[in-house]
Amino acid sequence: MLGKNHDKTGIRKNPILALQIPKIGKVKNQMTKMSIERNLAYVVGLGLIGSIIGIYIMNSYVNDLNQEYSIDIRDEGNIKARVIDITPWHGVTNIHLSNNRKYWIDNSRNYNYDHIFIGDNIKIGDSIIKNDSSDSLWIKSSKGELIFVVGEWINKAKD
Repeated sequence: MLGKNHDKTGIRKNPILALQIPKIGKVKNQMTKMSIERNLAYVVGLGLIGSIIGIYIMNSYVNDLNQEYSIDIRDEGNIKARVIDITPWHGVTNIHLSNNRKYWIDNSRNYNYDHIFIGDNIKIGDSIIKNDSSDSLWIKSSKGELIFVVGEWINKAKD
């Protein structure tokens, strides 16, 4: 008769080998699960850190633009100058003119043109004309003379 310390062939089992040792496949699955969870934590952590850094850089860029182009063109008197630099930014157009002034132009659209947004119509070398006490801008370009009202959407068909 075979005891619990013997295998089927009658050979006595080594008590050290009789310890509960998980099968290799089970250990491998547990290790894989742990490494997936650890890697997921790294990815989420790095994504969070990357997002924070991205927001900081974007905020710094916007603050720099706001400080550099701090003059609303509506607040200026007469302007007659050429565009030497332009930066459209989410509905606002920042322009640097030959009078060595930098302005920002609020979202302005004219639906009579193929490109309705003012920032899509102003090019380097164009002339900007604004009269005192006026919110209208005339742009003299190779396309001809264009007109926009600062901060307004004009010539839009009624729905």
